[in-house]
Amino acid sequence: MNARFVLCETAGESNSRIMICSNSSFFCTSYESIGRPTIFENQAEQTRVFKGDLQLGTASLAQYIQINLAPFGTREVGEFLLKYSMVHNKTHLKRIKLFIEELVTEVRINKELASLVSRPVHLPMLVSVIPRLNLSPKLIRRSDLYKEFIDAIIEREMLKRHAEFRVSYSIESRRRFAVGLAFEMCRKGESRSLRTTEIPDHLLDGFVRPGYPKEAVRRDLVAACFLERKPPDILFLPHKSFLEYLAAEHIVGLMREDSPNTNAIGFEASPEILSFVYEMASDEDWKNVRRYSHARSIDQGRSDD
Repeated sequence: MNARFVLCETAGESNSRIMICSNSSFFCTSYESIGRPTIFENQAEQTRVFKGDLQLGTASLAQYIQINLAPFGTREVGEFLLKYSMVHNKTHLKRIKLFIEELVTEVRINKELASLVSRPVHLPMLVSVIPRLNLSPKLIRRSDLYKEFIDAIIEREMLKRHAEFRVSYSIESRRRFAVGLAFEMCRKGESRSLRTTEIPDHLLDGFVRPGYPKEAVRRDLVAACFLERKPPDILFLPHKSFLEYLAAEHIVGLMREDSPNTNAIGFEASPEILSFVYEMASDEDWKNVRRYSHARSIDQGRSDD
């Protein structure tokens, strides 16, 4: 464990990056980052980078160290959270220490929580959201962790810009835009990327304001929408699980409409997407879908007569 953390804590050095891999989960960490999983768009890009065939915009040749990790145990989870927080979140270290104590106790009796925090990809996300919430470990759900982490990234990007930009669209609106982008990616297949020129107009229509050209709306929303950017105009999600979460949020949104036509999803939801849906959707959401499906089947029967 100590060797892992020595590597993580030196990641702020010039041109130094550590890729930590657990199963298919990656994150790239540096002193100025918030712990966002993965800089690779897909497996092919990762393979090319590790072979030295592709550079990711670095000024000089980078050397990458790949460390394969088994799922973390309870002690390792606590150690990682503490040491990562000492580098990335010193301001809230007292609150995080209290949270870690509660977490270690709860993990011993909560199998679902133990599974969640055993995956290294989730731990930097957790460090970033602890200060945002009065968070009790026993109440943590994976979907809540993703939502709050995405909101934290959007808020951070908004705060980098001038006051007028920060009030133009709320965090909620910008996440809704990210959900729309994820939906378009799912419709394209397995892609986690989209060119800004490929953003359909209908996705922007709900954000247009009087006297504000649609192209200006596009630039504003893209500037802080959680997605990463690659030259010249590519938007991409830094980890497949973010695509799955945002796609699930889109589906749950459909379930909550007055006429929830889930046939309008437009893509086949993977088991990973559905696992988010099952966690996020309430009993009332499912009842709403069943009511609509029943009414539609009755109407169909009448038309057949």
